[in-house]
Amino acid sequence: MIKKIIIFLGLAFSLNLNAQIYDTSLRETYLQAYGEMTQRAIQISHTVQPYREEMYRLFQKGDFKEAIQLCNNVQSKYVYYVFDNRAIRDMEILAGDCAVKIHAYELAVSYYNTAKEAGEECAEQKLFQVFDIKVRDAREHFKSLNYTEMHNDIMIALSTKWENGESYYYSGVYYEYCGMFGDAKKMFKLAKKKKYMPASDALFALKRKMKK
Repeated sequence: MIKKIIIFLGLAFSLNLNAQIYDTSLRETYLQAYGEMTQRAIQISHTVQPYREEMYRLFQKGDFKEAIQLCNNVQSKYVYYVFDNRAIRDMEILAGDCAVKIHAYELAVSYYNTAKEAGEECAEQKLFQVFDIKVRDAREHFKSLNYTEMHNDIMIALSTKWENGESYYYSGVYYEYCGMFGDAKKMFKLAKKKKYMPASDALFALKRKMKK
């Protein structure tokens, strides 16, 4: 019996040792790959520096579309892996700023999200700025009863991954306008949960409408 226990403990130790060796090997492989990707990003960053400077020059001149196109050219030529975006994330932020200048907000969100995924710290604030702009636009379209444009504004706003009660409320208004009462109810409930006061009255009125 004791012999069996010794054999079992020896086997367990061997398996544990092998697992540690395997984990160490994986860790070393990961660190090596991470180091290689970092070096690649640094090399790309140095290579595209003239393009970066040209893009800033175009931005200062107000040539926003040309600056965006330059960023696209750099992306298509140098970015092959997700990690590569670290090398040009400042260019992507600037491309987003250019898109905002020409009111191409969907494009701006796309650039900011790409930069955010690459670790750009200011990207979240940039996304919030777009969210704020589009909610304000939706508010104006709501006042003028232009529900289609209001909905378009809110879809862009929510694509930033920011949210508030007002944005959900406008979504509810649009769905109710389209006769999609179930979806409208969900949106009004979300708006109410966010303590957006008009949502309570809208939800009450919608429930009465649905009973008729």
